[in-house]
Amino acid sequence: FGKVAPGVDRWLANSTFVKEQLRTYMESHSLPSRPVEILPMGWDSFAVSRREDRHGTATALQRSGIVGQPFILFVGTVEPRKNLATLLDVMEDLRRDLGERVPKLIVVGGYGWNAKALAARLRRSPHVRWLTRVRDAELSALYRAALFTVSPSHSEGWGLPVQESVAHGVPCIASTGGAQRESGRGLAVHFDPLN
Repeated sequence: FGKVAPGVDRWLANSTFVKEQLRTYMESHSLPSRPVEILPMGWDSFAVSRREDRHGTATALQRSGIVGQPFILFVGTVEPRKNLATLLDVMEDLRRDLGERVPKLIVVGGYGWNAKALAARLRRSPHVRWLTRVRDAELSALYRAALFTVSPSHSEGWGLPVQESVAHGVPCIASTGGAQRESGRGLAVHFDPLN
């Protein structure tokens, strides 16, 4: 990175959070200061027609094995940085206190870095369904059918699941980690990922 930085005329970052991290890194490594522009991920990729909405949702829920069940949705790679273990702890505590009134948790995401223990825990849990291969249209249908989404990550450069949830009109509870406040545009509820 240090060898490339002097040849850069202008940087593009996907969030103010990443822009500030880049500036801090450049200063701490005595690299030349260059303008940094923000180019957030687009909001226009979530449009779904009414016909696709009804048919697609029913098909996606059938394929996922969650027809007629209320559920909470988590979308993200299964890895420690996503803070999924804390979400699983919270869900277990809620289930212990409230029993079957607690909806199932649907986890959508591939197997990530350093995830062996977390993956084993997901597979053991009877109240969690882990979907690893979900097409975009199916994911959109899962968002629309969810009661709400949770994004507990310790840090994100943008927070695409937060943005996707908000864009689908689904309530989102997201941590304050990284750029997740920014990606929620004031439309998500935020919490400390360490609490």
